[in-house]
Amino acid sequence: MRPPFPQDLNPYRDRFGPGPDHGYARSLGLIFFIVSLGALFTASMIGYIQYRLLSPTAPPAGSIHLPAGLWISTAILIASTILLHRAAHARTQAAMGQWMILAASTAVAFIIVQTPCMIHIVNQHEAASSQFSTGLYGLLMTLILLHALHVVGGLAAMVVAAVIAWRRGSLERLAIRHCAWYWHFLDIVWLIMFGTFVLTG
Repeated sequence: MRPPFPQDLNPYRDRFGPGPDHGYARSLGLIFFIVSLGALFTASMIGYIQYRLLSPTAPPAGSIHLPAGLWISTAILIASTILLHRAAHARTQAAMGQWMILAASTAVAFIIVQTPCMIHIVNQHEAASSQFSTGLYGLLMTLILLHALHVVGGLAAMVVAAVIAWRRGSLERLAIRHCAWYWHFLDIVWLIMFGTFVLTG
């Protein structure tokens, strides 16, 4: 049997990533992962909507006041998605690295902005608990925290891609594209979540 090509001589390897044999499996695995997370978030949002609209212990309509920082974090997340998209389609290694640094910076900014928002929601939960026998703010906090943890996971994936790039001396385009796919998913999930929170507040 003919030995496999060395990685650097693989004719199927493009300038920034592995051959399609490895890329297909990794892409398929990421798609399955995103689909499973989508099912989790969908079930969570259905449960939230059902509790908010149908539960007798839910507070009156219009009583939920979302922190203004959530609007800012929404804009930051959208900007981060755009930056990652630019990184995935950059034509040079230098441009890809610059867009990645900007995307990672906005991801950190998203977490920084959302942290005081979640603390504010916890305080609202404690105040509401003295007036209503409800766990709505706790559920709201849980959903926002769950999404934020997945953003941290996406940021960790960027760091891993950067470490691999540092060892190899070049960024891998496929890894950056996978980060962008995941970030697009988080963006869509957050827009649906935040829109639901606003409309049912």
